[in-house]
Amino acid sequence: MVEALATDSVSGEILAKVIRTHTGERLARVASNQPVVTFDSVKPIMDQWCDAVSRSVAQYVKPR
Repeated sequence: MVEALATDSVSGEILAKVIRTHTGERLARVASNQPVVTFDSVKPIMDQWCDAVSRSVAQYVKPR
């Protein structure tokens, strides 16, 4: 699960809240060739989550 909260750096106003979840199925496939789950094995999934959150926030928050 990834949670993101975007706030205005000056006013502190909350601009966006996003939650993304994912099942363990993909994680199991990524880690299937490794005896231990490492950060490197889950980094591609985390990168996708962060990209998705960034796109979601960008829909509602525009640069000033």
